Amino acid sequence: MRKKAVSLLNVRLEQGTVTSLLEEKGVIKGVQYKTKDSQELSVCAPFTIVCDGCFSNLRRSLCNPKVDVPSCFVGLVLENCELPCANHGHAILGEPSPVLFYPISSTKIRCLVDVPGQKVPSISNGELAKYLKTMIAPQVPHELHDAFIAAVDKGSIKHPSSSPSYSRSPTDGRCIQHAPSSNRGWHDCSII
Repeated sequence: MRKKAVSLLNVRLEQGTVTSLLEEKGVIKGVQYKTKDSQELSVCAPFTIVCDGCFSNLRRSLCNPKVDVPSCFVGLVLENCELPCANHGHAILGEPSPVLFYPISSTKIRCLVDVPGQKVPSISNGELAKYLKTMIAPQVPHELHDAFIAAVDKGSIKHPSSSPSYSRSPTDGRCIQHAPSSNRGWHDCSII
C-alpha cells in the first residue's frame, strides 16, 4: 500500500513513529511523530487513519475505555469440505448468534462463531467444544456439518488473545481507527 501511495504525484512520504495525535476541540487534526534521527515533527491532515494494531498506543486517546463486550468470536478451520455456494462467504443467522463461513484456500474454510457473553467457555475443560457441538452444530449447513464436528474434535479452536477493548469517542468523522485482525490471530480478514 505504501509503494502504491508513494507512486502518486500528490503524495509525499514521511516516515516516523507517531507519538501522539494532534487534537483541537475534540477533533483530530493530525499527528506528532519522531523521525529515525529522533527529530520531533508534526503534520496536519484533513483525515487521519490510525492503524497501529491491537496493542495500540493511540487507542486510549481516541476512545473511552469503558465498554460492554456482548460476545466474543472463536475460529475454526474446516478442511476438505465445500460451501453450499462455492467461493462465497456464508452468514448463518443462528440462535443465539451468527456463524460465518468463508473460504481461505481451495481446501479450507474459516468458521467464525460469535459466542455470547463476556467470557468464552473454557477450551481446556471441554466446555467450548460441548457448546459448539450442542448449540451450533445443529444449525450448520449439512454440507459443512461433518467437517465442523471434525474441526471441533481436532481441538484447534482459536480464540484471539484479548487486549483491552475500547469504545469510540467522537472525532468529528476525521479520524478512524483500523484494527487489523491479523493482530488477533486471523490473517484473512480485517475490520474498519
